[in-house]
Amino acid sequence: MDYLSEAEKSQIQGFLENKVLVEAVRKVLLSGVYVDGIMQPDKPSDPLKNFILGTMTTPLMINAPMQEKGMTLTSIINAVSMVESGFINLEKLRKVEKTSEIKKTNPAR
Repeated sequence: MDYLSEAEKSQIQGFLENKVLVEAVRKVLLSGVYVDGIMQPDKPSDPLKNFILGTMTTPLMINAPMQEKGMTLTSIINAVSMVESGFINLEKLRKVEKTSEIKKTNPAR
C-alpha cells in the first residue's frame, strides 16, 4: 500500500493486534446496515429505519423509476462490500511474526 507511510502502517499493525477493537470498529462502520431496523424489547418497531427500506422510501426514491432504484440498491451493496474489502486489505498489513528455525539434532549421535 504505497499510499501509507511507515508510521501509518505501524499504527495499523498495532490496531490489527487488538481483535476486539478491529471487530468493534467494523460494527460501528456497518451498524447502519446491520443494526438499523432490528426490533428490540420494549421499543416500537420502525421498519423504515432499516437501511435499505429507509433509502427506498425517501420522497425522491418513491417516485424514481425501477431502473434508478435498482442502481441505488446496487450502489448500497457495493458500498458495504467496499467497507468489508477495506478490512481485508487491512489484514494484508498484519505483522507476521518470524519463527526461529528449530535445529533438529540426531539423538543417535
